[in-house]
Amino acid sequence: VSTQSTGLFKMPPKKNKATEAANKNVNSTNNINNSKLNTDKNKQTNLKQTNDNNHSGKNEQLKQQQQSSALQNWTGKSPATLLHEYCQRNKLAKPEFQQTCMNRFGFTFQVKIAQIDSKGRVMNNNNNNNKDSNEWIWQATAENALLARHSVAVKALYHFCNKLSYRTLLAPEFRNVWDTLDEENRILKSQIESEKK
Repeated sequence: VSTQSTGLFKMPPKKNKATEAANKNVNSTNNINNSKLNTDKNKQTNLKQTNDNNHSGKNEQLKQQQQSSALQNWTGKSPATLLHEYCQRNKLAKPEFQQTCMNRFGFTFQVKIAQIDSKGRVMNNNNNNNKDSNEWIWQATAENALLARHSVAVKALYHFCNKLSYRTLLAPEFRNVWDTLDEENRILKSQIESEKK
């Protein structure tokens, strides 16, 4: 009895070489399309990340430009100019500004000021940041170099004239720096007083 005629068993269909080749072509085309699709998705993801990074970078640049333009729009004197004038009036050497660091936290500037004698020579260095010292050094970090330079000038001004009304001569951005130094000084004084008791 033939299995084909009884219907009990079905004969496997005969393999057609042309059909197999067509199936292989379809599978390879699908694989190529899938890999292209994955590549396109990866490109889109990378492009989105790049755009996000560019956007945040542009926001940071815009913020820095706004801060710089705010200082440029300030009609009063800059902190660095005020410090220079103070040094001239009080027998101190010209402030020496120097950029010491640039990293993800921003720019760090240092200012060094030394006393000068009656002949205009810089006196010996003690490197103690107190009012009896012959040399003082301060550092400040900010988002851009201009702000860092002026912020460190505010620190130096505060050291010499925190009892004077220099705060009112500062641009609004630097009044905040002055206020922070004021608060730190107040906390330090209260700690010293509490230790004495």
